[in-house]
Amino acid sequence: FIATYDGKGGNNNAIGLKLALNGTPIDASECTSFAGGGGQFGKAMTQYMLRMEPDDEVTMWAANIDATTNLDIARLKLLAHAIP
Repeated sequence: FIATYDGKGGNNNAIGLKLALNGTPIDASECTSFAGGGGQFGKAMTQYMLRMEPDDEVTMWAANIDATTNLDIARLKLLAHAIP
């Protein structure tokens, strides 16, 4: 899986991204990025290999790491590639 998003959480706040399998966060997939001053967007990206079973679901969890202000997301993408 490759997941990425552009987001901002406030002035000089860090943003985070991790994947979750069936609603359970995968801490090893977590990445963080600095969103910058003046309300700039930062880019968060992670890559992770998972074994999937039928009916499994992978989701992206995004967060403002430094504050409780809302996270504003401009773009997101989640790609999955099967390995036979």
